[in-house]
Amino acid sequence: MKKTPIAVRIPLVIVLLGVVASVGALAFSYGENRALESLAIRQVSAKSVASAMRNDVFYSSYRENTLLVTGSIATITDQHSRQTIEFATSGHFKSLCHLTSRAPDLRVGERITIVTEAYAALRRPSAVLLNNCLVLTAR
Repeated sequence: MKKTPIAVRIPLVIVLLGVVASVGALAFSYGENRALESLAIRQVSAKSVASAMRNDVFYSSYRENTLLVTGSIATITDQHSRQTIEFATSGHFKSLCHLTSRAPDLRVGERITIVTEAYAALRRPSAVLLNNCLVLTAR
């Protein structure tokens, strides 16, 4: 068996590494664009979020979205130094929101807008639980 000279092997290895790097860069670029094209910020009501979870279309509708949820506060619960807001919704299915930090100036009946990532939401037996919510506005 004849050995390939080193003068041929080194350029061949360099060309192969260049091809692999080029394919990797193209795949990364395509994947990044594909992943980011469906990301969006959506304004929704607390009622529509609860309805979507109740009807099992929450994740198909909102999974890759940042949500701006607007609604009136029905109750505020303090538990383990963390606040949970229940939005006023009609029907038996509720919208709940765990705040990232305490907001002591919130009052029942006040209309607020929170921001949260939809992928972090959890389904509860009678509610959608939005996690890591941040209060943007209170009126």
